[in-house]
Amino acid sequence: MSEVYPKPKKSLEKKSQIKAVMFDLDDTLIHSTIDFMKLKRKTIDFYSSLGIPQETLSPTMKTHEILQKAISVLRKKGHTPREILRTVQMTSSLWNQIEMENVASTRAIEGAIEALTLLKKQNYGVGVITRSCRRYALKALKLTGLLEFVDVIFARNDCGKDKPDPEPLVQAMRAVGSKAEETIMIGDSLTDFHCSKNAGVRFIRILHEDDLLKNFKRNTGVTTIQDLREVIEVLT
Repeated sequence: MSEVYPKPKKSLEKKSQIKAVMFDLDDTLIHSTIDFMKLKRKTIDFYSSLGIPQETLSPTMKTHEILQKAISVLRKKGHTPREILRTVQMTSSLWNQIEMENVASTRAIEGAIEALTLLKKQNYGVGVITRSCRRYALKALKLTGLLEFVDVIFARNDCGKDKPDPEPLVQAMRAVGSKAEETIMIGDSLTDFHCSKNAGVRFIRILHEDDLLKNFKRNTGVTTIQDLREVIEVLT
């Protein structure tokens, strides 16, 4: 492993201080089977059919950025709140369809089963917070054998707001009975990081070998791990 990767810290808060561990889903607990480039292209094509100039959107943008940009353009064009809501609902239906296309091939991230098994044995609350649809999340977690270890799931649109907004994380903490200082969020993206930061929750990043810390500055102070089983090591 290259020396550019920050080495994981040996300790976090004491075990007694942490009550819950929240996880992102895609590429954190499971190897994502979603064709995100196809999803983005289809979304941009759909918005183009509504009169939104394609040059204002890009497949390099995150999905929620594409959606927010489209909403902004539609508002400027004079679309009513009801029309915009309908567009958001149609977008979500499109995403649902593409997310489910390859879900049968879902595999757990290495170490995920072991990590969640130990977390539950030690009575931590375990949650999953994802921007994917609930049907996809449930199917993926069931296929990989992870569902039985999860106490709460907040998927896209479950609470009206999605990551990086903190609301799904806040509601997940409320569901398992933990406070921000008693919770850790684990994910692989800036979206996860900002969700955690906005909720006042400490963030741990799962670092993939081919990732090279893209989109993360080295001075963010974010704890990184290279295997989910390291979570147990730093909590116990």
